Amino acid sequence: SPLVTINGFLGYLEADVAANDMKRFRHDSERIKEAVVKMHTLLGELLELSRIGRVANPSEMIQFEELIHDAIELVSGRIDKTKVNINVQPNLPKVFGDRQRLTEVLQNLIDNALKFANTETNPTIEIGFESEENDLHIFFVRDNGIGIPAELHDRI
Repeated sequence: SPLVTINGFLGYLEADVAANDMKRFRHDSERIKEAVVKMHTLLGELLELSRIGRVANPSEMIQFEELIHDAIELVSGRIDKTKVNINVQPNLPKVFGDRQRLTEVLQNLIDNALKFANTETNPTIEIGFESEENDLHIFFVRDNGIGIPAELHDRI
């Protein structure tokens, strides 16, 4: 996904230069640099994974909104292209886990939602949680797309 972001913002850089908008050019350049740093991190983890067979990051308490923000940044290029509205439920709870892995899970879910969101009428992705008994929470990433056929639900 950082490559998608980089590719998307390279197109913006061309438009920025054509419009002689240096402020926007600097902003878009910064976004590319951020995506490069994220790609560097992902590649480093991939190399580490190939060496030890498993990446084990320490678990920690994390604001779920931070994870969502990080995941959205990783797919921001595709979000900009698809013009999808992303609604994040306020007051999300903290979670305990591996920040990097949880961000990857959210990134994959958001990326899938972007692929299947309804592109014809107000494409929307909603991210939030529902409380269950015993203080358990069910987190979700929903889109207004075609959905998954009922006969495939047991495979998820």
